[in-house]
Amino acid sequence: LWGSGGRLLAGGFGADWLFPSKQSAELVEAARAAGVTARVEHVETAEGHDACLMPSARLDAAGRGLLDGEASW
Repeated sequence: LWGSGGRLLAGGFGADWLFPSKQSAELVEAARAAGVTARVEHVETAEGHDACLMPSARLDAAGRGLLDGEASW
């Protein structure tokens, strides 16, 4: 990611046992260390690993902001 000029959005779900939110946070830390603008959105849910298949207004809004190039990103 270094030098790409891109941005990274990592999503994490509280009950995901396969890809825990901690991994999303670690990915964002590594990306930031490489000079990439990165953000993690954590969604607390009881759906476990399948939470990524469920609608999430919070992740939708973050993704829209990323794709629309919002300055707050």
